[in-house]
Amino acid sequence: MGFSWRFLCFLKYISMICVLPVINSVDIDSVTDKVFENEGREINGVLAAFGDFNSDKLIDLFFILESGTSFGIYFASEREPIFNSAPNIVCKFHDGLLVTSIVPGDYNGDNKMDVLFTLRDSDKTKIETTVKILEGNLTTLKSCEKPVLRITNMSVEPVVLDYNGDMIPDLYGETVDGVRRVWIMNRLNWTYRNESIKVVKKIRPIHSNAFVNLDNDVAADIFVTTTDKMYEIWLNEAGVYKEDALEPFPDAQVIGQSAFLDIDLDGNLDHIVPVCYNQECTNTTIFVRRNFNSSSGEWIPVSGSFILDDGIHWGFYKTDSYPITLHVGDYNLDGYPDLLTIICYNDTAREAVILENSSCKGCQFKRRFKVNRLFKDVKNVILAAFYDIYQDGNLDFIFVTQNPATKNYNISAYQNKVESDVCFLKILVLSGLVNVKKVPAYGVNQPGPFISYRTTQLDGSPQRSCAAQLSQSAHFALQLPYTVFGLGQTPNFVDELVVGIPQSENFSKEVSMKTWKTIIPNSQMIIVPFRNDEQHTIKWYSLLFVKPFSHQVLIALIALVGTCALIILIIGGLHWKEKIADKKEKLQEAHKFHFDAM
Repeated sequence: MGFSWRFLCFLKYISMICVLPVINSVDIDSVTDKVFENEGREINGVLAAFGDFNSDKLIDLFFILESGTSFGIYFASEREPIFNSAPNIVCKFHDGLLVTSIVPGDYNGDNKMDVLFTLRDSDKTKIETTVKILEGNLTTLKSCEKPVLRITNMSVEPVVLDYNGDMIPDLYGETVDGVRRVWIMNRLNWTYRNESIKVVKKIRPIHSNAFVNLDNDVAADIFVTTTDKMYEIWLNEAGVYKEDALEPFPDAQVIGQSAFLDIDLDGNLDHIVPVCYNQECTNTTIFVRRNFNSSSGEWIPVSGSFILDDGIHWGFYKTDSYPITLHVGDYNLDGYPDLLTIICYNDTAREAVILENSSCKGCQFKRRFKVNRLFKDVKNVILAAFYDIYQDGNLDFIFVTQNPATKNYNISAYQNKVESDVCFLKILVLSGLVNVKKVPAYGVNQPGPFISYRTTQLDGSPQRSCAAQLSQSAHFALQLPYTVFGLGQTPNFVDELVVGIPQSENFSKEVSMKTWKTIIPNSQMIIVPFRNDEQHTIKWYSLLFVKPFSHQVLIALIALVGTCALIILIIGGLHWKEKIADKKEKLQEAHKFHFDAM
């Protein structure tokens, strides 16, 4: 009995050692020569968007080339080099307009990715924005010279959303005469209808309009930035958008692009804004809105020190073409989303940095972003983005730099090497449309899905978080068409995963969301919701791909084998000890004098 108690205590001690947390560290490796053919030297342009153009389940890169007069696509592959140019998809524009943004999507509902361009005159005094859509057929574009759709007289870059919930992207923006409009795309015939929205306020020329769930009901709402320094919130109520609240801008001279993330893992999206107190952006901070979507809300600073490790004071990098943008991603997979942005110092130096989400005891807000200079050697950065290059759940980095002298662009890629046993969950929600043969097909980029999860940490406490997929599309938002959640060092299953898609008038809230139970960590899940417009139902398809190798699995296997071996050694030792005792007892018995025999 005493042996059993000690043995159980020993096993408990071993199990505790096996699950002790280790320090999470990150290292990076330059992989430009492995990722881009010819080390990307021929890419004289800027990264503009992501999307699976050829429907091979790999996310391709879309570039604006030759100072905005053309564009190209680099197809992703599973072999090195990862990205290869598609020579048959290079379009040049000869109408005097320059491309300012690219938004891939299925704009006619045929399950093939098309490409939307916003263009402006090279004369910056002209404010008109033109939209062109080129039709895709999986391998190429049908025509570069003849867009299937052309919309003129826009005053701002439109935000791409699914306004009526039919899984075909629509456009939300404003015309040059100041009228707010939504352009709703029809299926298969390349037509649209536009509806005016009765509002007085005008949209800011450089805006951060978004299609994102703001009231935690899983349905995407509409967020608008206006010229009178107010944020409009239009809530989706059973497929109808109603203006619900107005929020003032933070008190600052320069307002950056809004971002939406669950900073503190409470299951709700937070609204953050980078700002500058002067036009030179030498005095900057990041604000989070407490009591978001409430009249009692307030702006609270959540940025750390603005002094770099070498004593240099930094600020946010901004130009007319590239506003201050915070790209959201959990680079170290600890569960808390971090930020990737570009800073400047010493007047001209530009550098990409990670703003790491860390705890802050005694602060107004319990989380704070501190600078992590992983990319000190990458200079003259103008654009930065996350991307899972090796499909391993780690968010890697792609940078666009510009030579100050020649003004030429260069592309570079860095692999993110998370050196600890942390888990992830990667979710990709696609458009669910039945093709002309009435057969469900693999979809394309879908704006607006809301994704949340719930799991249990090592200490037994609950962990939950949420994210929005493709909530913003204008002004180089560079959002990925998938979401990567860091789960930290949890050995447990994900207890619950909830996905909601934009709600339409004829579909109930319950139909527009789906819950999955007990999801394996370190896996990628592809979710395709197929609509049945006649029955007003949605059939949800999902595919789960588990990462085949993990250090955590290896450690668990070693611990299991070691424990089994230890048990065998203990049992063998006890058995050997018992045999020795039996042999000794028999010898004593043999030499014992039997008085009864006398």
